[in-house]
Amino acid sequence: MRRAELRAAGRFLVHADINRFYPSIYTHSVPWAIEGKDVVKQAKATNTLNTIWSDRLDTCVRNINDQQTVGIPIGPDTSLLLAECILAAVDHELIAAIPGLRGIRFIDDYEFVVNQRSEAEQVISTLQSILSKYELALNPTKTEIIELPHPIEPLWTSRLRTFVFRDAGTRGQRTDLTAYFDNAFELARAAPNEGVFKYAIPRLNAVDVDEDNWQIFQYLLSQCVRGEPACLPQVCDQIFYYRTIEHRTVDIKLWKDCLEHTILERLPLGQASEALWALWMMRHLDIPMSCAVEAAVDACEDSPVALMAFSMANNNLGNPASFTRLHTFAEPSELFGRHWLLCYEGNKQGWLVPPSGVDALGAHSQFDFLRNQNVSFFNTNTTPQILLRHIPGDGGGGGEGY
Repeated sequence: MRRAELRAAGRFLVHADINRFYPSIYTHSVPWAIEGKDVVKQAKATNTLNTIWSDRLDTCVRNINDQQTVGIPIGPDTSLLLAECILAAVDHELIAAIPGLRGIRFIDDYEFVVNQRSEAEQVISTLQSILSKYELALNPTKTEIIELPHPIEPLWTSRLRTFVFRDAGTRGQRTDLTAYFDNAFELARAAPNEGVFKYAIPRLNAVDVDEDNWQIFQYLLSQCVRGEPACLPQVCDQIFYYRTIEHRTVDIKLWKDCLEHTILERLPLGQASEALWALWMMRHLDIPMSCAVEAAVDACEDSPVALMAFSMANNNLGNPASFTRLHTFAEPSELFGRHWLLCYEGNKQGWLVPPSGVDALGAHSQFDFLRNQNVSFFNTNTTPQILLRHIPGDGGGGGEGY
């Protein structure tokens, strides 16, 4: 509603997005945004920076990122707050520079409406000038001027949301499932960066897939994973719901091939999140790791992936002896590096053996304290969360769904 109201107030739409926002944030810009750049510079000139609390915040942010001044973690609520401090200051300057400007911002995504193209160009130029003060830049591929009217939401969203699953028995539902996924495949090819499958799959929460259509449903889901592994969380929701609530038999061979392919393809590319989800799904389907998967994990640089693999190997889903390189991260010095999580948990769980023979946790009192208090960051007993669904109608009915 907010976007529709905004777009009704102008002739041209300005869409702008900050380039690599979180990885580009300059930590010194946090006190600049909170106190004002001149105040911070004056404090630095008079050696009174230690009296400014936001400068201490800047120090804390750098301390969690190997003292680097560029980039903050993606995901934590603290990062959302830090980012908002900076962009709220940008908003304040932008409003002062262009009084009466109409627009909205969602994190680092902007939309403005103006009546003249020249005004739109001025907005982009002014916004970029202000962002430059904070060492940020607009993404040229996602910053554009659009003549209104323009669709409020992507067309692929409308097509998937309004697709109707008929109450037409098993055969009719199979036809509808095939047609729906054909639509999703076509739309994903047309918009490869829009996360089409991540939307399309939860939409099926409103469809009770018939048992006779369960196998083809798995085939279709596996195609989604092979095309875009980022949809694995949504696929896991479907598989574990039907296995747990509907007591369906999962095609282990199908998912073993699909998930191994995902790990072997994505892990060398540094796309560890997809590989981690694939390992997690393998664990809960009792699919053992192949030698190729174990070798890929041993060569990786991602702590959660390594810990998941160790957890599987120590639950008879792999060979613990396959991981040799990862033991080098068990040394005490690793507790203060980027692999601290693997070092701490691997030592605590007894999965890692430091080549030097030195107890990493005992070598540093703060980590020894955590171990003695049984603090853990990796839950080996976690299970899939199964959310019950409300299926409208009977049989294969659907309604508009998710």
